Amino acid sequence: MEALPPKEFKEEDGVRLVDELSILSEQKKELEEKIDAIKHGIIDYAKQIGVEVVFGSGKKATVSIRKDIDFPAKNSDERAKLISLLKQEGHWGDVEDLDVFALKKIIHNREWSEEILNKLKHYQEEKTTATVRLANLKKEA
Repeated sequence: MEALPPKEFKEEDGVRLVDELSILSEQKKELEEKIDAIKHGIIDYAKQIGVEVVFGSGKKATVSIRKDIDFPAKNSDERAKLISLLKQEGHWGDVEDLDVFALKKIIHNREWSEEILNKLKHYQEEKTTATVRLANLKKEA
């Protein structure tokens, strides 16, 4: 593509579209930050008054809070130690390639001995996740 004079270059479709995408992407980022802050506010409000559903004028927000566990990230030293422990205890085949979802299920269902479950606690990190789902209110007939 040959070089265009600055005025023509600015009016070219590709430049205009990329510039518009850039502006919209920045606006999206700002909106996502605002939405996240509002969701945290709804979660705090729901916790404070002890409810799972917060009603608006035309919508309702359902708040779900659950505890979960996390394990060390891939390629970390702690992950390598955890894999080594599972192999040493003869349970690597149960969660091959360290399927953390399979491992979480085994821990939640207490499928292994307490001794092994206790050893795994060193690698676990308990966290609480909360989600907010927005839904239409049902109209009364």
